[in-house]
Amino acid sequence: MSSSEVQGALGVLAAALPGVLVALLSHYLSTRRSAAATRVRLANARALLTVEFDANRQALQTFWQTINALDTAPQGKTTAQHLAALAEQGLLGYTLPPWSSIRWDAFSAENFGALLPKELFALDRAYRDLRDFGEAYAKLLVIPAQEQEVLSGDRFWPSRFAEPRAGEFDRLTQTVARLLSVPALQPFP
Repeated sequence: MSSSEVQGALGVLAAALPGVLVALLSHYLSTRRSAAATRVRLANARALLTVEFDANRQALQTFWQTINALDTAPQGKTTAQHLAALAEQGLLGYTLPPWSSIRWDAFSAENFGALLPKELFALDRAYRDLRDFGEAYAKLLVIPAQEQEVLSGDRFWPSRFAEPRAGEFDRLTQTVARLLSVPALQPFP
């Protein structure tokens, strides 16, 4: 190879080097922008899910405290006695607050990176518990027509209402305790 060929090759390399450097820098900056956008998207997804679940938890806690406060002297009572006192004081008139699961239901697979595996499992269980709680509570308050006839003329109807439902009320109490113990999501690191 002659010196003029080497100089020509070096000239071509020198001419191409700025273009290669610009392309590498452009790729690096594009990758950083993409990573930053992903971090923001995941942080927002986490924040929105946190807001939704915290609102559900607060609504459940307020609801549960409100209905349990209907029994002004719950100390030392069995579940059936407590439930009878609640029924006597108007439990049947209390409807559940609406839960929101829009953000959880629409949580896309690409956003799962916003949650640690343990948080994902806890939230999945919690949202299933919320749904099950709503169904069980609604079922607890249903009084079939035959039972309604028996209870309507009975001055001890709260006790007769509570006896067969005490086990279900205990399960609701356990579900509430489990839901209220789900740790709050911390902001994205």
